[in-house]
Amino acid sequence: MTCSVDFQNAYSDLYSLMRNYIWDLDVVEVLADVEVDTFDAFIDLEKLNKDFQRLYPSIKAVADDNDDEEMLEAADAFFDMIKDGIENETPAVYALYRVQETAIDEDGKEIIPQ
Repeated sequence: MTCSVDFQNAYSDLYSLMRNYIWDLDVVEVLADVEVDTFDAFIDLEKLNKDFQRLYPSIKAVADDNDDEEMLEAADAFFDMIKDGIENETPAVYALYRVQETAIDEDGKEIIPQ
């Protein structure tokens, strides 16, 4: 089962490489759609796939023009993760964070329950 954090990490890797280039506004708008899809609590893989398919040709063109294998590999890895989730009908499960609660005792010291 794929965790949504896996998608978010893969997207972040790609995004950090894309920041090395100046993109047209239409590409930035599609990138924003992909980001919103990726950071949803429950990822709709079909919508993410559709939006990323609109973005991928621009990434590939820039990567090919600049011999940027690293960006192309990051895009392919993200795309493969999306396709794998769709083919295996695996939902992207949202990772729930565990809250660590604290309490204060009568001496004013913080107590962390075990």
